Amino acid sequence: LLEDRDSTRGPGREAWDYWTRSAPGAGDSGDAAQLRAKSVKAGTALVARLGAPVFESPESWTAVATVPVGVAVVAAGPPRMVEGYLMVPIVPSGAVELTLFRELSADGDANVPTEQELRQTLLNISRVPKELAEAVGGGGGEADPPIGRKSRNKRRG
Repeated sequence: LLEDRDSTRGPGREAWDYWTRSAPGAGDSGDAAQLRAKSVKAGTALVARLGAPVFESPESWTAVATVPVGVAVVAAGPPRMVEGYLMVPIVPSGAVELTLFRELSADGDANVPTEQELRQTLLNISRVPKELAEAVGGGGGEADPPIGRKSRNKRRG
């Protein structure tokens, strides 16, 4: 049967192989070789290759957010295997499946954001950019109340 011969393939298999292979420059001989996943530690920047759910913790099945493709996260510690998934905790909280990410830069010369840039991003994460608000709301601005189903019965002057 096919299920007896083929347990994984496609992007999932490729991602698993990526993280369980030896890291470049680690050597190929026994103890000298280090798995790429073991190179991930607190402060390692990872970029999403696919849209990735953010879970409450490595052991949790509750998704609290999503990381879009191409967005970077910062590891808060080393990855660990949880129920067959390679999970890594992230800053400021939560955990992601490592196989959905790659290192930010393979050459180690990554343009990692500063602490100030990270803090500013976290402060702005719930704000809607003005351009987006205007595009969605038709350019009504902040003074006009949003027009929706509940506001249809109100008379406008």
